[in-house]
Amino acid sequence: MSEPTEGTAITEITSLEQLADVLSRSKSEFKASVINFGRPSCPGCHAIKPCFEELSESHKTQMNFFTCDVTLAPEVAAMYKITALPTFVFFKGDRQTDKVISDKKSRLREAVLGASGKRRYSGSF
Repeated sequence: MSEPTEGTAITEITSLEQLADVLSRSKSEFKASVINFGRPSCPGCHAIKPCFEELSESHKTQMNFFTCDVTLAPEVAAMYKITALPTFVFFKGDRQTDKVISDKKSRLREAVLGASGKRRYSGSF
């Protein structure tokens, strides 16, 4: 399993088996999670990456943060019907609670605040 990159709180998801493992762990920790689906050649993904990294640091005690390169793990992307990038899929334990398809920083921040319990949020999922 890919561990968080040094200096970040983000783990890369590379397989369905790893995904099942990390979501199971999130469930046992009573933590929400978010997966950032993207690819290196996506301009919107590149633009929102610093915001995602900042949120992962400021909310790491309430949430687990993951990335998934759709070119390296297409089966994970297919499982969540990822058709546009960037897409952020939110979970409470192993249950999907929201899906945000946007490169807007304000939209991502709002969704993370809602998922982390720091602010009331009615998701779009």
